[in-house]
Amino acid sequence: MNKLTRTTDITTFSDIRQNLRTHINRVKKSGRPLFVTKHGKAEVVILSAKEYDSMSAAEFRATRAQIRRGRADVKAGRVKPLDQAFADIRAAVGLSGKKRKAS
Repeated sequence: MNKLTRTTDITTFSDIRQNLRTHINRVKKSGRPLFVTKHGKAEVVILSAKEYDSMSAAEFRATRAQIRRGRADVKAGRVKPLDQAFADIRAAVGLSGKKRKAS
C-alpha cells in the first residue's frame, strides 16, 4: 500500500472541533488527506470516501498479485521448509539459532 504523502493540509483537533464541516468539504473537494495533529504530532488522517475506496482497491489488487506470485513459486518449487527459512533469516540478521524461553 502506498504511504500517504504528507501535505500542507494539516490542522489540530481544536480546529477540527470548531470547523468540522469546512474541513470535510475541503477534503471532499480537493481529494487530499487532512492530517489532524495533537500536541504537534499527526494522530489521525481524514480522507474522502472516494480516496479511501481507491486506496483499498489498490491494496486488494496488490495483495491478490502477491498471492498469485506465491502460488507460482509453490508450483515452480521455489520454496523451502519453514525451519530453514527461519534459520536463514536468523543468520541474515546475526541471531543465534537458540530459541528463547517464553515469558
